[in-house]
Amino acid sequence: MKIILLLLFIALGTGISEIAPQTFADHSEVTIENAPGSSVPGCEETPEGCFIPSIETVDVGGKVIFSNTDNAAHTFTSGVMGEDSSGVAFDSGLALPGSIFEWTPTEVGEYPYYCLVHPWMIGTIIVQEVQAEKDIHDDDDPTPEPTPNPVISFDTDKSNYVIGDTLHITGKISNPSYGVPVSMILQNPDNQISSLSQHTIDENNMFRYDELLSGPLYDIDGKYSIGIIYGEEHVNKIINFKSTSDKHDGGTMMMDDTMMMDDTMMEGEMMTEEIMIEEEMESIPMSLAGEFIGVGDGVHDADGDAFIIPIEDGSNVLRLENFKSTNGPDLYVYLSTDDGASDFVNLGKLKANSGNQNYEIPDDTDLSKYNKVLVWDKAFGILFGSAELSSQSTFETSPKYETDLTVETESQTLPTEKGTLDVRLTHDAIELNVQTKINVDFINPQTKEIQEHIDYTIYVSKDGERVFGPIPLTHTSIGTVKIPVEFNLGEGVYTMDFEIKGILFQPIPTETVSFDILVGEEPVQPTPETVPVVPKPIPELGVALFVDETQDPETYVDRYNNEAEYKKWFDDNYPDYDSIYQAVGLEEPVEESTPPYVPEPLLSKPESIASVIESEDIIPEPDNVEDTLDPEVQVLSDRLEKLEDRVGFLEGIMDSIKSLFG
Repeated sequence: MKIILLLLFIALGTGISEIAPQTFADHSEVTIENAPGSSVPGCEETPEGCFIPSIETVDVGGKVIFSNTDNAAHTFTSGVMGEDSSGVAFDSGLALPGSIFEWTPTEVGEYPYYCLVHPWMIGTIIVQEVQAEKDIHDDDDPTPEPTPNPVISFDTDKSNYVIGDTLHITGKISNPSYGVPVSMILQNPDNQISSLSQHTIDENNMFRYDELLSGPLYDIDGKYSIGIIYGEEHVNKIINFKSTSDKHDGGTMMMDDTMMMDDTMMEGEMMTEEIMIEEEMESIPMSLAGEFIGVGDGVHDADGDAFIIPIEDGSNVLRLENFKSTNGPDLYVYLSTDDGASDFVNLGKLKANSGNQNYEIPDDTDLSKYNKVLVWDKAFGILFGSAELSSQSTFETSPKYETDLTVETESQTLPTEKGTLDVRLTHDAIELNVQTKINVDFINPQTKEIQEHIDYTIYVSKDGERVFGPIPLTHTSIGTVKIPVEFNLGEGVYTMDFEIKGILFQPIPTETVSFDILVGEEPVQPTPETVPVVPKPIPELGVALFVDETQDPETYVDRYNNEAEYKKWFDDNYPDYDSIYQAVGLEEPVEESTPPYVPEPLLSKPESIASVIESEDIIPEPDNVEDTLDPEVQVLSDRLEKLEDRVGFLEGIMDSIKSLFG
């Protein structure tokens, strides 16, 4: 019996020693990456899954590094989508390509996780106790002081919203970690994501966010959930939303009504200040005014009007009317000498990214020097938009005053090549060598509403020479951008080309759309008596889109000439091109035509032969006949000489006969 127990002990010891390295392997730090192309469904069916590895083990207190190695934005969110556990343990927020997110687990257990943007991406993290050997060796190590967890506190400006309202969120992070962003997720009653964004906190650990509740993502009534995520912390708040508005029956609203309903107030005492200024504005003329022009890259943008309002006590107020800008982490309002904020007066943080707002101007500010209003990202030193102030005699553009001033606008809407989106261009009358703001709306053709979250590129050209762009691949979250373009290549037709590469964070096969913009006077129409046809200017086609500039264009010509299917494909899809040569940018070779061969008429009569022989055009002088006659003519000449000899012989016989019978 003792021998059996001894053998069993030895066997167990051997087994333990064999499995110990695997069981107690070091799991203090692990890295999880996105599978390439995981933003498109299909990775969930592969053995590796959408996260690599899809199942990973880590020690309590260890580090999990999530690395977004894909070319699309993702989230790393704990729990199961739609359940209360979603985002409780950890949530990275929107992680852009190339970014990383770290999580330190504090409790043993299994943690499922997924991507909010691409819910088919799922994985599991197993958190285990630290290996025993390591615990023994670490007994003497001093226990580090625990770091207090961050605490999130935030609030909204109200609890009930309707379509067209702007949701204003203000919050604070206590015990923040350096470089960690604040993520905001807004979900509708069906747990679909209506908005997803990231923000940085300011020097006071504060964050602010504004969301315009409009568009196809806000078409469901009910309770919307606002989730704020910071590192491992996650808090929620519910708001009530109605997708139809009963605000106003239409018509012109007075400025006080507009302010009460649309203006954003970051502090309660500002309401009285706004009303006082509104009342004073009724009788006080504007001294300076300007219109915002955004950067136009789809990310940094500002729109609206800026006015300097002189108050009776001698002070001045900056008024922003019909204002709207894209979101930024640390936006301020400056009065500056230039667009680069090299010398400026800081009027304070931007109160809201939409709505009418007022800013006090210091009394000693020289408005002739600081004549530009900037919306400026202080954290990154980036301009969002600027308005140059110039003399303005009356408050013409305010909605409070009626005016006869009208601006002629032009608009055109075209679908992308496969009809996935409609793109609408709107702009005022264009002047040469003057910057014009082109408004671009991306429209869902089914709902006829603005389509949010579009990835695109754009450039403007004339006769192949570019005047704007191409801009790099750019994302617009609101589905509307303003492009400042200076048309400086003379009158004529300019072409604005778009490439659409993604919708709602999903990459799509590139779709293009091209607009023709006529700059300058249209051709003068003739009087009815003449009625000549004035051809419409047609831009040159240029090289076709399917041509790869790195390949020899002759390869396309060879395929066209030798492959029937390729020839049919080209002829069916590119009928506007005269030939394959034009499509690939080659000159079509011109074959020299040879005149048809016309044989000389045959000579059938002796007199014709004689006339040919006697012709000065064929037979030269007698002394050169042998050297110059054509061989065929020479043969005829010899035969004629023999014939003449025979004729002379016969004539001699006839003369002899006549003399005998004479």
